[in-house]
Amino acid sequence: MAGTAVFGGTFDPVHLGHIKTINAVYNTLKPERILFIPAKIPPFKLDQKITPDFHRVNMLNLALKTYPEYSIVEFELNQNEISYTYHTLKYLKRYYSRIKLIIGYDNYLAFEKWFKFEEVLEMVDLIVMRRATDLTESKHKIPATFADTPLIDISSTDIRTRVSEGRSISEMVPCEVEEYIKKNGLYLNND
Repeated sequence: MAGTAVFGGTFDPVHLGHIKTINAVYNTLKPERILFIPAKIPPFKLDQKITPDFHRVNMLNLALKTYPEYSIVEFELNQNEISYTYHTLKYLKRYYSRIKLIIGYDNYLAFEKWFKFEEVLEMVDLIVMRRATDLTESKHKIPATFADTPLIDISSTDIRTRVSEGRSISEMVPCEVEEYIKKNGLYLNND
């Protein structure tokens, strides 16, 4: 598979689940590169408090430093509006002709709720990360390539909760990210 793959999210914080599943996609489908796109204002998390952008970018940089094929694009962070994938892809199309959009299976099932989802599909080839337990099909039969990924039971929400409760996250995030969280006192008052 040629082309550039795009993987968006809040990454609050980035964790080993993100890294391991993206590694599985990369090793299976072989895109030229994968762009991580941290969201400024995630459309489905409007009521959630988000850690400041610079912390999330710093943690991503630490987590991705040994992966030269992965990079971070801060387009959404530089916009002062809801982070719609449609707008991001329009921007990226100026630089990359072939774009693959990587999403989780839960997003695939709800894809028709995305802003201008039909236009998004015209701009990209969809790659869906699917685990063996993901068997439900989208009622719209949205065309996609399915990449089998490992089942990794880690969530950013759980990490934030664990930090606020003083519990270990050492098996959940890269060690550099754990050190950064401690050094900067992130997630201690998890609201």
